[in-house]
Amino acid sequence: MKVNNISSDDFLKLIQKGQREELNHYSDLFIYRLSLYLRQVFKADESVIEDISQSVYADIFEKVKSGRVRGVNSLMAYMITSARHRFLAWQKKKFEEVPLRYSNFNDPDFIHDDSEAAEKQEREELLEKCLEKMAADKTDFFSEVMKHINKKDKDTAKLLGISHQNFRTKKSRIVEMLRLCVESEKRRREN
Repeated sequence: MKVNNISSDDFLKLIQKGQREELNHYSDLFIYRLSLYLRQVFKADESVIEDISQSVYADIFEKVKSGRVRGVNSLMAYMITSARHRFLAWQKKKFEEVPLRYSNFNDPDFIHDDSEAAEKQEREELLEKCLEKMAADKTDFFSEVMKHINKKDKDTAKLLGISHQNFRTKKSRIVEMLRLCVESEKRRREN
């Protein structure tokens, strides 16, 4: 299909004159080109391609008909831009609708079932046990870190009067030590 470039004003004239044959030609042409664009650029599914192509065409047809789109030299370019935006919005919405259980962000206070609640309780008990085993200076440092957990490391280091690098090193060593302790306690309980 050869693309004939048409402006929004020329398309509006076709609508006003009621030239059905030419309007049908442009309708088929626009929907075909939008489908081709979405298929080639975004590798979209056929059902998505069809839905977006037809809805973009219908929306722009109504906008041109009501006079809200004026002065557009290439209606095809305008439709392609609209289709691109519509597809990206659809794709974003699709990723936002992932169920919480499968999402990357999983609120630690949100419990899905009893087994998860028991597991969370066990982890907390093991962590408490490991914190009790830790040396007093490390426990004090860790509790200071937890008081300022929502602040940046650099700001917390200033509050504690140590360098940023020293703070990060101490923090990562203590976290790693706690992680290893919790794992070993968990293995000990299982055996």
